[in-house]
Amino acid sequence: MRVKSTVGDAREAAFSIAVTLSITPYTTDLPRLAVAWNHQGWQPDENIADYVPYLASSSFGATDFEGFV
Repeated sequence: MRVKSTVGDAREAAFSIAVTLSITPYTTDLPRLAVAWNHQGWQPDENIADYVPYLASSSFGATDFEGFV
């Protein structure tokens, strides 16, 4: 990475020396838990049998999960 800069209407740009960066990407998806079928006799309607409901946490690092099935 390097920085390019100009002053006012100057046509000539100045550049910094190049430096190497290490970048670690992170997901923007909130943590979530899948709801298991057939727990204590519960089974979803046939129309949603292929849909797996999830409970999402309120924010990153949070351990509270909320959802509706």
